[in-house]
Amino acid sequence: INKPRIFYGWYIVSASVGLNFYLSIAFFQGFQVFFLPILNEFGWSRALTSVAFSLRQLESGLLAPIIGILVDRWGPRTIILLGVIFTGLGLVMMSTINSLLMFYVAFLVASLGASGASHGVSWPVAIANWFHRLQGRALGLSMLGPVLGGPFVIVVALLMESLGWRQTILILGVGVWIVGIPLAFVARPGPKRDG
Repeated sequence: INKPRIFYGWYIVSASVGLNFYLSIAFFQGFQVFFLPILNEFGWSRALTSVAFSLRQLESGLLAPIIGILVDRWGPRTIILLGVIFTGLGLVMMSTINSLLMFYVAFLVASLGASGASHGVSWPVAIANWFHRLQGRALGLSMLGPVLGGPFVIVVALLMESLGWRQTILILGVGVWIVGIPLAFVARPGPKRDG
């Protein structure tokens, strides 16, 4: 008896969960672990370093329409892939910072990348292209990454305690490429049909 093949759209949903799970650990939630060690090493005030986090929120909101336009033009896979490359680059840059300006630049690069790679715009478009009847269920499940990733922030804290913040951020940055690049390629264009 032939087993029914798994509808490809579900692989895209799984890839969204996987990438956003990792991005949550490495950047969105996990980066808070590095806030105090960086602040303490350089003697910066909380106000100065908080500017980067405030800018990330502002940039995420302002960039969403632009990402939407780029997704329409180039497709979700290209935007997710570029997002993964820039997020990893920003984190790798962050591991080498020696000034406040470098901190801001590295954080901005990572934030810009994360806006393209996360489930804000790109992944929902990729999923909507594959689902019609079960679209709500598929989109809902695709948003589970950060929920599942939250408890794993402890792993980042443990890594930092044993390796230091620079080495840990470097590992997380390279990890974005290792995890994210293959998952980005899962988001291939497809017909809009029942799943």
